[in-house]
Amino acid sequence: MTQTTLPLKTLETSCRLKSGTLAALELTSLQAILAYTENDFTDRFRAKLGRDGARAVYRTAQTGQQQLIKLYRKTHQRNGQAPQNIKVEEEKDSPTWNAQFPEKGTVVPPGSIGDSSSPASYATSLYVLATELEGIERQDDSPRTTLAIRRPDLGDTLLNDVTVNQPLPKLDIVNGILQSSLDNASNNQKLVNQLKQQGILPDSVTRLPSDTLLSRLHYPGNALPYHEPHDQVVTGLSEHKTNLAALTQVVGASRPAFSNDTPDIILSARVLQQAAGLSPSVVRIMTDAFVFNTASTHENAVSPAQSVKQSGFFPYNFGFRVPDMGTRCQLSLFTQATGLSGDETMQLLCVAGIGEHNTSVVASTHVKKNDDISTNEQAIQPFPAPCHYGAVFIHGGSDTSSRLFLSGENGTGYITGLTQPKNKTPLYDRYDRINRMVRLQRGTGLPFDQLDNLVMAAIHAERGNNPSREMNTHTVRTLGFYQRWHEAYDLKAEDLAAFLHEVTPFAVGTALPQFDRLFNPRTRAGQTPLLIDNTPFDFSATDGADAVTVRQLCAGLAISEAEFQILADKVSTARKPNIRKLTRSLSVVSALYRLSKIPALLGIRVAEMLTLLELMPRGKTLLDQLAGEPQLAPLDGKGQPTEPDLLDDLQALADMVNWLKAQRLSVADVTLLLTPVTPPASQAEVALINDINQHLNNIRFDADSLNGLGLPVVDTKGNPLNWLTLLTTGSDPVVDSAGLTTSKDETALQKVVTNIVNAQKVSDDARDSTANILNSTLTGVLRSQQTLIDTQLGKVLKVSHGVVLAMLPCLSLSSYTLLKACQDLNKPGLSPADIPDNLMKQFNEFARYSLLVTRYRLTPATLRAMQTYPAAFGGSCSLSLSLLPVMADYTAWRHAAGKEDEVLQYLHDVNASLSVDQIASRLAIQLHWSKEEVQKASVLVTGSDDGRITTVAQMGHLMRLRACADKTGLSINLLQQIAELTITEAVLDDKATGDTDFDTWRAAGLAVMATLNSGDSKDHA
Repeated sequence: MTQTTLPLKTLETSCRLKSGTLAALELTSLQAILAYTENDFTDRFRAKLGRDGARAVYRTAQTGQQQLIKLYRKTHQRNGQAPQNIKVEEEKDSPTWNAQFPEKGTVVPPGSIGDSSSPASYATSLYVLATELEGIERQDDSPRTTLAIRRPDLGDTLLNDVTVNQPLPKLDIVNGILQSSLDNASNNQKLVNQLKQQGILPDSVTRLPSDTLLSRLHYPGNALPYHEPHDQVVTGLSEHKTNLAALTQVVGASRPAFSNDTPDIILSARVLQQAAGLSPSVVRIMTDAFVFNTASTHENAVSPAQSVKQSGFFPYNFGFRVPDMGTRCQLSLFTQATGLSGDETMQLLCVAGIGEHNTSVVASTHVKKNDDISTNEQAIQPFPAPCHYGAVFIHGGSDTSSRLFLSGENGTGYITGLTQPKNKTPLYDRYDRINRMVRLQRGTGLPFDQLDNLVMAAIHAERGNNPSREMNTHTVRTLGFYQRWHEAYDLKAEDLAAFLHEVTPFAVGTALPQFDRLFNPRTRAGQTPLLIDNTPFDFSATDGADAVTVRQLCAGLAISEAEFQILADKVSTARKPNIRKLTRSLSVVSALYRLSKIPALLGIRVAEMLTLLELMPRGKTLLDQLAGEPQLAPLDGKGQPTEPDLLDDLQALADMVNWLKAQRLSVADVTLLLTPVTPPASQAEVALINDINQHLNNIRFDADSLNGLGLPVVDTKGNPLNWLTLLTTGSDPVVDSAGLTTSKDETALQKVVTNIVNAQKVSDDARDSTANILNSTLTGVLRSQQTLIDTQLGKVLKVSHGVVLAMLPCLSLSSYTLLKACQDLNKPGLSPADIPDNLMKQFNEFARYSLLVTRYRLTPATLRAMQTYPAAFGGSCSLSLSLLPVMADYTAWRHAAGKEDEVLQYLHDVNASLSVDQIASRLAIQLHWSKEEVQKASVLVTGSDDGRITTVAQMGHLMRLRACADKTGLSINLLQQIAELTITEAVLDDKATGDTDFDTWRAAGLAVMATLNSGDSKDHA
């Protein structure tokens, strides 16, 4: 049996794995894990551990290795002396970790305070060194101020055997120290006054809690602003294996966006912004109005001295005042102000060193320099430059004549390009842009060039609605989309940039541009490269240069030539319909890349994606955007989208794919369910029709059926009564000439029969007896004919007794419709060619609906309820994409209630006489939930004060809320409160005395953290 080392057991505990999980994967030591690179390890074990789980195991193993190395150095030979604390025993087997390192707790989570490479570990080493130096005897007797006197608080933060592996919330220790200072009245007042002077707080604010102050302070930028409640909410929800965006989706969505003709754009915008994972403080920095005039040419740029907010911008964000800057910004001052290192500053500017033309940006040599490569409307030499790629945003929206670069003079480094070249006027807006980009990079962790590419792609997708090229809500939505798809599908930032704009022909350093990595990788050296020269090519060509281009594109896009032809046709149609040519341009290549990369990420084939787009209400809109020019929605006065756009539709597509997988439905399954077709007739249909006609001969209504019934033969005036004629003629005959009852059900039949009898001149007694006799006889005939259809079709469709009859109204058909069609084909030698298309279409409708019945185990009672309470099932029971989620919710409800009778009885009673209190009581029993929470959840779901749950979709929403409450341990009130937390930090008005939005966040953060301590998620906070 494989033996697991103690560090590995500790690693499993740290990563919350079951004991023996790693051994089962043949990973018996830290060395076995670290024998891989991180990417290789993640790829190899992601199926068993999950992508994030595999990554956490690898990184935790790295910290464990660091701890072991440190322990080895500490315990082994020093200055030629043999170690004293390790007992070496001779064994036949190889040395074990336990024997080599008997210490416990050598494995800790990466980034934790026990990580030997962490700042906390370094601080501990300094603390130990200081205390050792204090123990050295001195020759003089002068008093010494020891560290314990100078910093008595440090003792509480010392690492030991307990705290080294103790998981603590981020910045808990630091916050405790900061809070003790900020809570001091004098310090608090100074900071509040400082923020007032900088135009951040109104005069009405006299004091703020320490945590609120931390969220408002911006300097130093590498630590502030810090929004503790946001951190608590995000951290706490992650412990419950969920996140803020997912929670909000559950709280707000009553039906899936992929089946909704009018998706909720407000909810979608909120969810994507929350998914970005940025605190309200950072979101405000990104999306706040620019402090300086970005639309100007900078020759008359606004001076910071002209407004309180402008003059306070620099000390507030950078810690220095404008006079300290001069005409150039010293590199040392810049790194101190931004918290960036020298290397990080070079990455921000995309420079390779000192010099105006010393750029790290490279461009593909296979893309012709023309309109395909964005030059930001400026002819700048040399090419490429950071204003083309990597640092476009910080260069500004309309002026790139002044390039940002590093310069040197007398051994001092400077950042040049922060002033206007002509008159040396400071370009203050570039500081604003740099401030936003630096803080956004810290919030996302993306490399500066990739982040800039993504931000500018979103701006480009606004199509002229953002002329000054500012960050806004779309920036946050884009980052949220990236985070969701990166987590789910390993989406790269450059991929999303290509979805929104174009495949980039640029890169930095030694990296290959995305375009060349796709189509001209170094591994294919010697082959003819794909050139982007804007020349046309025939995408259907089979030989010649155009065919070579097609094959190159197929190889780069990783699709077959058949798939390429389909996608190329879509791109051509979106641009120039009826023309079988495309151009070798970045725009066309990017469209093809979007259409091939998205299904690859979602784990479906190209054809399957196109099929789903045909089924989705907004599928055609999404296809046109992907094949043509992507565009983000215009923003309203509050900065929010006014309509669904590309990001919403892509997320809806992903949601649909995930929903189908959860329902165990393939794309082929859902296509078969929802696509009406007229299949060719076969011998199977001939046999069915002949079988029906053979049995039909025995159940026709004719003159013989009236014999012996004792019906009156004359009326009161002696006129003869021919009842067969009366029943088969007139404006509303009960029986047709072939002896088939025409009524769809018994109620309709008896009504018509009674009307016919009442129209005759017979005595009252004769009228009543005749009506009863005819109704009884004809009802028997109707039932026989219905049974015939139910039996014969049910046998073919393999559904239980009664299902076919219950399906008929859902398909807007009747037994008479089918029997009449079969009767018309009652002849010898019937062949498939004789069967009309209309009948084959009806057979197809039966087949498709029977698949729905089988998939969701619908009973005749279910189908009758769908007809009786159509509003409860979405207004229509016809097969459609919107019906499928309703049936899934119905199935879940039936399972939760335990018996379908309970569900059907509820649907009957709720539309009759149930009070709100009775509704809550019944649902509480069905869902095993408290009545009070059911009432609150019902009000949330319905949006009405009485909270009357009347539809299956509402019930599905209620059950999802129930599951979310159980998963998170939060009450309905708290779920709603957390979902509605502000996205961005509020600007306090002139009469405000505090930050009420932050107070709400604080309460939410404490509530989420309380669920971690409760030990039972069912005890809702």
